[in-house]
Amino acid sequence: MRVQITGRHIDISAQIRAHAEQALGKLKKYDPQLSAADLIFREEGRSTEAEGILHLDGSDLMVAKGTGAGEREALDDLIDKLARMLRRNRERRTRHQATSFSEAMGEE
Repeated sequence: MRVQITGRHIDISAQIRAHAEQALGKLKKYDPQLSAADLIFREEGRSTEAEGILHLDGSDLMVAKGTGAGEREALDDLIDKLARMLRRNRERRTRHQATSFSEAMGEE
């Protein structure tokens, strides 16, 4: 998975970059079609805002924003929101259909 991390008017430390890549790697378990992620960090007054854009193969983009007192808090808020969105999206795609009669009776 390709991960691109950008800081707008802010320097991103190596620890935050490593934490972001690790956290985004864990999101792959919610949707195996996840191919790329873009993270953008911004200073907004006294708080930090993290915006995440997920690229899913064969689907639209997923965009979420997280805020916090620092980069790590904003990133954790963002990851929670993205995980929730991916779980919801996967449930929507799951077929909620009853099994056929022949499968239920065990084809003989």
